[in-house]
Amino acid sequence: MKNKIKFLSSFFLLIGALTTSTSAQNLTEISSPNNFTGANKGYLNYPIEVGGNLYMRYKGDDDNYDLFKYDDTTLTEIPSPIGFTGANKGYLDYPIEVGGNLYLRYQGDDGNYDLFKYDGTILTEISSPNGFSGASKGYYGQPIEFGGNLYLRYRKDDHQRILFKYDGTTLTEIPSPIGFTAPGSGHYSHPIVFGGNLYLRYKGDDGNYDLFKYDGTTLTEIPSPIGFTSGGEGYNGYPIEVGGILYLRYEGDDHNKDLFKYDGTTLTEIPSPNGFSGAYVGYYANGIEFGGNLYMMYWGDDDNFDLFKYDGSILTEIPSPIGFTGSNNGYKGYSIVVGGNLYLQYLGDDGNYDLFKYDNTTLTEIPSPIGFQGAGKGFYNRGIEFEGNLYMRYWGDDNNDDLFKYDGNTLTEIPSPIGFQGANNGYKDYPIEVGGNLYLQYRGDDSNHDLFKYDGTTLSEIPSLIGFSGAGTGYYGLPKEVENNLYMQYRGDDGNYDLFKFSLPRGIDTRTECDSLVWIDGNTYYTNNNTATFNIIGGAANLTDSLVTLDLTINTVNSSVTQAGRLLTADESGANYQWLDCPGMTPISGATNQSYTATANGDYAVIITNNGCSDTSVCYTVIGVGIIENDFGNGLLLYPNPTDGNFSIDLGQNYQTVTITITDVSGKLIQSNKHNKSQLLKLKLEEPAGIYLLNIEADNSKAVIRLIKE
Repeated sequence: MKNKIKFLSSFFLLIGALTTSTSAQNLTEISSPNNFTGANKGYLNYPIEVGGNLYMRYKGDDDNYDLFKYDDTTLTEIPSPIGFTGANKGYLDYPIEVGGNLYLRYQGDDGNYDLFKYDGTILTEISSPNGFSGASKGYYGQPIEFGGNLYLRYRKDDHQRILFKYDGTTLTEIPSPIGFTAPGSGHYSHPIVFGGNLYLRYKGDDGNYDLFKYDGTTLTEIPSPIGFTSGGEGYNGYPIEVGGILYLRYEGDDHNKDLFKYDGTTLTEIPSPNGFSGAYVGYYANGIEFGGNLYMMYWGDDDNFDLFKYDGSILTEIPSPIGFTGSNNGYKGYSIVVGGNLYLQYLGDDGNYDLFKYDNTTLTEIPSPIGFQGAGKGFYNRGIEFEGNLYMRYWGDDNNDDLFKYDGNTLTEIPSPIGFQGANNGYKDYPIEVGGNLYLQYRGDDSNHDLFKYDGTTLSEIPSLIGFSGAGTGYYGLPKEVENNLYMQYRGDDGNYDLFKFSLPRGIDTRTECDSLVWIDGNTYYTNNNTATFNIIGGAANLTDSLVTLDLTINTVNSSVTQAGRLLTADESGANYQWLDCPGMTPISGATNQSYTATANGDYAVIITNNGCSDTSVCYTVIGVGIIENDFGNGLLLYPNPTDGNFSIDLGQNYQTVTITITDVSGKLIQSNKHNKSQLLKLKLEEPAGIYLLNIEADNSKAVIRLIKE
């Protein structure tokens, strides 16, 4: 029985009441530091968030690569250590977070590749072990987390590929088994965690590729089956899990590519069907899960590409429709699931690229509109879901690129604005959603690249700053969201690459609520939350957007009560209390302590108020008030007590002979009665109001109860 009595809030739906960090949307340059300012130097790539910080790779004027950290305030160099400072050496690639640490690959001045760990303070080399320390040897990539450990591929001095495990302290070799130890053999690629095990692709000494399973202790070969054992054939890669099954691509000795499934025990071939069984055709790529099924691209013997569905039992062709059946035409890729449909790119026999929709039953063409129907034009690439709609890039017959929206029914052009309508200009790439808006890269007719924002209605330019406005410069890509800021790579007119940050005005909605909160995003929150955000369109003082972060404290009251006979105690300590008489929920005068001792049989509850919130317990039944002595056990009941004279006694079971004696408090006998073979007795006391003693004797049991007549 909830009773919220107080709501505390510092938020009003007026952005002026918010704690804002900026008064307007803000594109800010985070300049490359000294010694990183030359042409084609500065911020290069590999943005990754760890612990709320952004880590990136920079190239110095000395051509060495360094790790940098940006904490939303300061850009800090984490210099390459001694031995890793030469030209084109230092931090190379493969950033991955495991256990709160950042792991990276570095190349030393000796040409060897080493694993490095950065814990937020110290950059530590995990040296390549003996036998892996030659030039172009050592840590070779393919990092993956499994069981809290980091697994990696190393290249031996004899060119063998080996799996290694790093547990945060020790780097341990997991030797390749016999038959996989020749130069160029061993652990090759495609690590994936499935069913609590790590699966990998290995190359044998015979040149065949096999699937291997590692359970954290033992490395086990799952041999390529007969017909898939030739050199260069076997397990090809493309692992994907769907419905608890691992699917993979194998190439046969006949060079046909087949789908295989592995359920954790058995490797099973799903043969390419007739018309897809020739050399170098069959299951090609682009596996995606949709509706619990696996969808893939198959290449036919006629060189047409078709969509296929595998439901766990049957492989079904979804043929390319008429007009899309020519050589090298049909289903081309760019599959994405939006709003319960699967969207795909098809190439028509006329050379135009069209969007198709598959709803798990029917494949439907969404034709390219007029002006986008030429050869090599139409739906070009890179779909993204935003606000439940599909957004894509289309290439027009005028060679301009436009943004398009498909809402499940209608394909709508969002035209490139004036100044971005020339050939090879317009919408180019890098769609990303941040703070409820879609951000994209556009190229202007001046060949400068600008950031654009689309809020679902309006496409707005965020112009490149001075110094980044020349031809071939401006917004270059690498969008990354960290703490609701958008970070990007910009190229300056001087050819240097800088980090840029785009921020929304921010507000903090500090709320203290009882039990739950329905917030402005429409969601109901039942626990403390300081991560939810909502973008209020035009909500800032200057009518630009404002990003609001929720800072919610939920106060709850424990309304449970512990009962010990007629003693009731609220479990919530340090609160205010008001005990109630049920069912009318009437306050009991003076009953305002954590505990209450009932003076009469009945039902009782308590209102508990704490931290501005109030809750009412359920009603608890109290019986046995006035019982002085009782040999009958818990089954003995007398009700009502107090009484108007009429009352009942329940003995809990039948007794042969029952004697009821009533006296006043001085011992004067009022009445005495015998009852035979009785359990439930209905009695009447015709005496003045007062306190009486009721004596019950039955067989060898006795009880004395204080009876109050009102």
